[in-house]
Amino acid sequence: MAVATPTTRFVHQQADRLLTDLSRKLARTAKSAGPTPVHDLRVAIRRFLQALVVFKAAFPAPQRKKVHRKLKQVMDPAGKVRNRDIAALLISRLDPQSAPQLRRRIQRERKTAERELAQSLRRLVDRDLPAKWRVALELGGTAARNGSGQSNIRPAAQHRVRKMATKFLALGKQAASPETSAQEVHRFRIASKKFRYTLELVEPFYGAGLIPWLDRVKAIQSILGDANDCETVRGMASRWNAGEGLIAKLEQRQKRKLKKFRKEWDAMPEASAFPTVAPSAPRRGAASSSSRSASSRSAAPRSAVA
Repeated sequence: MAVATPTTRFVHQQADRLLTDLSRKLARTAKSAGPTPVHDLRVAIRRFLQALVVFKAAFPAPQRKKVHRKLKQVMDPAGKVRNRDIAALLISRLDPQSAPQLRRRIQRERKTAERELAQSLRRLVDRDLPAKWRVALELGGTAARNGSGQSNIRPAAQHRVRKMATKFLALGKQAASPETSAQEVHRFRIASKKFRYTLELVEPFYGAGLIPWLDRVKAIQSILGDANDCETVRGMASRWNAGEGLIAKLEQRQKRKLKKFRKEWDAMPEASAFPTVAPSAPRRGAASSSSRSASSRSAAPRSAVA
């Protein structure tokens, strides 16, 4: 069995920490699928899966792909529940007169999605799959025997981050254009979300030079998330025949958010300013500043104000 390097140990410690957090959120949401637990669960799933992608050389490929498939079965119904929570929040803030008429419809659809989510969660929690994944992914501190080699993990992660930064900037430039399509904005929003979680993972490799980038990406992702909420609820409101007044208010809010995004994008650094990896390996047990605070942070639904 191969001996783990400091970098491999760090990667496994990061994955183990994220899996522990995910396991807790799976159990919590299985008991009570309120708005905050569902949102926190979705974020925990994304963070853990992104770790398996960025550091894939550290994990056995078949097991990594199996974990992804299982969690996808949770993300789909959780997304349906989350969309109804966002709809209830936005509609009550933007159009209080329409809210009482739509509340029963939203609650009915949420209960249907919540039952689907509960079934998916029970399949994971009752079988204690997170504990089995910890063994299957070899998170005990040894290198994965998938033929990739431990020494490739750090440079491979650096290469992936550099490619993601280039893609992020290219897609962002397109999305910031006033003539861009909603599809291009959505594509960039997904890319920015993955880029953010990746930067949180690799922050210890880069040091303080990465923090300005991480802060800027977080701000952009938050704004685009608000804009996407409007787009999602607009589609639901149209299907419900909620009225032109509500749809117009959602469109106006979405336009304000996109205008705010373009202003934020103007301050984004150029690709040449992206930092390089620090020469030393991460300290044993080190974690990024954002991930250290993640477990104590309450990831409440985005505000519908403004």
